[in-house]
Amino acid sequence: MEIVHKPTVGIELDGQMLTWGMERHDLRNALNEPFKEINLVPEIGGYLPYLDDLVVRKDVYRNYRDRGISFTLIYDKDDIFSEFELQEGEALLVGDVKIDFRKNVFYLVTELEKKGYHPVELEGSD
Repeated sequence: MEIVHKPTVGIELDGQMLTWGMERHDLRNALNEPFKEINLVPEIGGYLPYLDDLVVRKDVYRNYRDRGISFTLIYDKDDIFSEFELQEGEALLVGDVKIDFRKNVFYLVTELEKKGYHPVELEGSD
């Protein structure tokens, strides 16, 4: 299954376009697959006022269409599609760069840098 990241448009899954800004119920209907809904409103208790509007709204898809692909669709507080996280799959096409997850991460970083991308580490790793 081909997964294509189109930065200004959305995510294309096997020819089906998931457009940034789509409503949650429309995406669910379009995908027509089982998912796990996660909705959290963390109670910060006034300690961090800038996080008072923090909400977590996600739909998690595992083994999508029995193809070994797992991903999460992330929505804003109004259930508008805003982010995509790929947890499991073989490859992701970003621009003209194919990110093959079976390859060494250092190889992938080098290939992205050759194409003008600037990968950054967001979380520490072992």
